[in-house]
Amino acid sequence: MATSVSQSSYTELDIDRVVTNLYSLGVRYITLSEDAEPYESLPPEQLIAALINSDDVRLEYALISLLLRHPEYANAIPQAINILPTNRADVLKRHYTAAVYLQRMYRPALAIYLGTIIPLPDHFSKELELPSPDDYYGVIGLQELVDRLPPPINWWGTYLYPVKMQIRFMSVEKTYEKTN
Repeated sequence: MATSVSQSSYTELDIDRVVTNLYSLGVRYITLSEDAEPYESLPPEQLIAALINSDDVRLEYALISLLLRHPEYANAIPQAINILPTNRADVLKRHYTAAVYLQRMYRPALAIYLGTIIPLPDHFSKELELPSPDDYYGVIGLQELVDRLPPPINWWGTYLYPVKMQIRFMSVEKTYEKTN
């Protein structure tokens, strides 16, 4: 039986249960713990904060997939920023902005699986002194964002991975639906 979250903070959340919540929201490329139950009512800002604050980078970057699959979660970004420590809030701003750029870049592919795409609002490009997400479909902004990040990590590939995995899994789901 799923339990609800009440008066707890994102730091008290069980990460296996958070992954189960992601799975129920359509982010299914991260392995589930078989016995984990989802939280019944996990506020979006707590889910977002738990992902960003996770020690597992797969979960940190799963935020991108979550936002692409559920752009309405963008409404919780300001609240999540307010509950995170400053250094993690800065990471959230960067990852959120990457998601905004990626949504513009992958809009045609996302529309195949999700239908009409609600654009993620551009909350931070001006603050981060980055180009508008509407410039060349977000490509220029994402490139400038990754160019600012330290080597040796392939930041371009790191940001593309969650969107590619999300599209791959939505493709599999759509194929499965057609055959059943």
